[in-house]
Amino acid sequence: VLGDAYKVLREIGEGAMGRVYEAGHTRLYSKRFAIKVLHAELTRQPEGVGRFLREAEATSALHHPNIVGVLDVNRVPDGRPYIVAELLEGDQLGDYLERHGKLPWREAIAICRPICRALMAAHDKDIVHRDIKPENVFLVTEAGERTTKVLDFGISRVGDAAASITKTGMVMGTPSYMPPEQARAARLL
Repeated sequence: VLGDAYKVLREIGEGAMGRVYEAGHTRLYSKRFAIKVLHAELTRQPEGVGRFLREAEATSALHHPNIVGVLDVNRVPDGRPYIVAELLEGDQLGDYLERHGKLPWREAIAICRPICRALMAAHDKDIVHRDIKPENVFLVTEAGERTTKVLDFGISRVGDAAASITKTGMVMGTPSYMPPEQARAARLL
């Protein structure tokens, strides 16, 4: 049980920054959440902890239907931070594309428009995601309707705050998906 409120039920995924678990609420029994816990080895790296906490800060500042909702942030007993977010049920876009291959143009547009709306909402708050790729997009089906959610703001730039956490000239993100300016370590506008 984390924070006297979240009972970890099972592991549901793992990324470069941490493991993600499904959790139930100890008092609101029907509620389910996703809890992302920072990898232990990253707690010894201040920049890793900073990026993780920036993800919580950036995402919690964004209230948009196409961005995963962050509800809480805290620390496990050993000191590692964790983020509590809405639990998404559906498909990671990368997995969906592997199964279906090239998408019909209408479906591709239906997936990409909400991503664009999410990024516009982030940019309006002076947040640049910096790692949009199929693995950071989730397709959710609710009440028969499919929607798209953007995840993982872990290497986002929030205002000019990135300068204190990322080293000058350091290139972060997935090379195949980053904009040319980022690949050249130039300032992202």
